[in-house]
Amino acid sequence: MKYLWWTLGIVATGIVTRELWLAFVTRRQRQRTVFALAEERAKLTGKPLVVVGDPQQGILVRFLGPTYQCGAVCVDTHGCPACETQIAGRLEDVLPRMADNSAVVYVANVLEQVDDIALIGANLDRISGGDLFITHTEPASLTGWFWPGMRRRILFAPPEGPDLVYRPLPWHPEARTAPLYVVELPRAKRRLVGGVPVQVQVQEPAAGPAGVRGIIETTGWEV
Repeated sequence: MKYLWWTLGIVATGIVTRELWLAFVTRRQRQRTVFALAEERAKLTGKPLVVVGDPQQGILVRFLGPTYQCGAVCVDTHGCPACETQIAGRLEDVLPRMADNSAVVYVANVLEQVDDIALIGANLDRISGGDLFITHTEPASLTGWFWPGMRRRILFAPPEGPDLVYRPLPWHPEARTAPLYVVELPRAKRRLVGGVPVQVQVQEPAAGPAGVRGIIETTGWEV
């Protein structure tokens, strides 16, 4: 029995160590990197940088500082108190009021928790004109599965891929007719791959989440 407890202790230590590494190192470094790409794109295009997600939010930020800045405008459900220009409100309500191709947009780990991901994805693509930069929680992490408010796991998003690919959490009451869903981002796709279709098998859903453009067939994939 003591060997069983010893093995469980080793496994638990490994899991906790991995989660801490993702939180303290991997996630923060990815945010720094992708935000820097968004800043560079804003300078290149001359468009303002809109940041979605309060840079001062989170426990680690209180001790280690933010990994990204406010941009020209910061949008968050609860506002961005430390930012000079901020918009507080649900993304589903705020984004439709913004003009087409009016900004470079950086989105910081918020799409896992929004209500209408198809509406938000379409508006982010429209507002950014394809200049869209998204970070998300690691889909295989415990945080991605169990953090309060999580509705889905984001698997791919610009700039790592031309479309927004996600998987609903199994216990969340979201329509599920396939393993994975893709919200097409045509403007981001034109910028990233020049309009060349992504080499995955896509079919139109008979029934599924409203506004989702296609469902990826995942035969042979490990996700």
